[in-house]
Amino acid sequence: MDDRRTYIQKDFISGKIKILCCTIAFSMGIDKSDIESVIHYDIPRSIENYVQEIGRAGRNGKLARCHMFLRDEDFYQLRRISLSDLLDSQSAL
Repeated sequence: MDDRRTYIQKDFISGKIKILCCTIAFSMGIDKSDIESVIHYDIPRSIENYVQEIGRAGRNGKLARCHMFLRDEDFYQLRRISLSDLLDSQSAL
């Protein structure tokens, strides 16, 4: 599987592949300046993770778009992790 990952990553970095579906583990190894979009199919583990993951887009200074698909029940989970991150940062003050 490592050979396949290396092959796909090289093709993506070189521009041969324009769209790539990947896991967090794969995308964290990507350093490419011309990524225009990041699409989340599921809710991130935390707001910090989300910020890091969407930070893959727009590194070249151009407009980038980030999308997240949510189910109705995901709204409450997203609210919970947002508030827990906020409370954690305020408790450190």
